[in-house]
Amino acid sequence: MKIGVIGGGAWGTALAQVAAHGGEPVVLWAREPEVVDSINRTRVNALFLNDIPLSPSIRATGDIWQLHELDAILVVAPAQHVAAVLAEAPVAGRPLVLCAKGIEAAPADWSARSPAPSTRPRRSPSSPARPSPTRSPAACPPPSPSPARTPTSAPRSPPASPPRTSALTPRPT
Repeated sequence: MKIGVIGGGAWGTALAQVAAHGGEPVVLWAREPEVVDSINRTRVNALFLNDIPLSPSIRATGDIWQLHELDAILVVAPAQHVAAVLAEAPVAGRPLVLCAKGIEAAPADWSARSPAPSTRPRRSPSSPARPSPTRSPAACPPPSPSPARTPTSAPRSPPASPPRTSALTPRPT
């Protein structure tokens, strides 16, 4: 299986090394030309992971379109850059494994970026027709109040916790 890795930082390089462990070809895309050159020339990511020699089956590239013939892609770009990178990457029709770290700081408009709900039916042609559930929040009934949270309920005491034990405490047999 040919694996691609989007992101040439320390985490992406480490995952590329793990993917290349069996000798399978791995293509590592990095935005930084010095990372691409270092990996291809010296078999080390001198900028982000200087102490680790890399497998000869890892090939680095700065051209994201070289990922178009791979079987699966690990997405290891920082979370705040994932959407922009995937918009340019040839990822259609292949499995993506999201390995990004972090949380996107403040997306400007999630509704503009999130895909529209599918309008195709969720049934096979042989199954009987039935209405598919809608995912619109407006169509969902509001949750009923919990009996424990109504103003007329008395406060509940916390459940009794089990006695504390540790690996050194003998357990009853």
